[in-house]
Amino acid sequence: RLNKNSGWLFINQSGVIITDDEYDDCSEFNNGLAIVKKNSLLGVINNHGKTIISCEYGSIHRNSDGYFHAYNEDNDFLFANKGKLIFNNEKYSIYDTWGNFDTKLGVIKIFDTKSHLFGLINLKGEIVIVPIYEKMESFSVTIYKEY
Repeated sequence: RLNKNSGWLFINQSGVIITDDEYDDCSEFNNGLAIVKKNSLLGVINNHGKTIISCEYGSIHRNSDGYFHAYNEDNDFLFANKGKLIFNNEKYSIYDTWGNFDTKLGVIKIFDTKSHLFGLINLKGEIVIVPIYEKMESFSVTIYKEY
């Protein structure tokens, strides 16, 4: 901050300001990306100050694989770590318990907000299993090899 009344700016190691905007708040950089807040809405910038996800979301969670789950009001969005929108669906929500949505198996649990049923999407945002299950626990994949 330049002073206690100004917003956050980002400065590189050479002392050059890398952001055009001032932000109300920010997270630490993780893998070159930081979640920022401007006018009470959240977005993501990279370590060069470039906006990756614009500040238009009420909440954003990042998982350990670098995916971002953003939402505002009744709409969910899933972004890859470079800011590419993967999933946007008014009917289904990403099943996210405070940034705890696992992508290691290549699928993400979704939830139908009207029927309260669970399904899965892949990391391209395509529905793999339409929400038809009342309960879906955590799972893993085991590969068996015949000898």
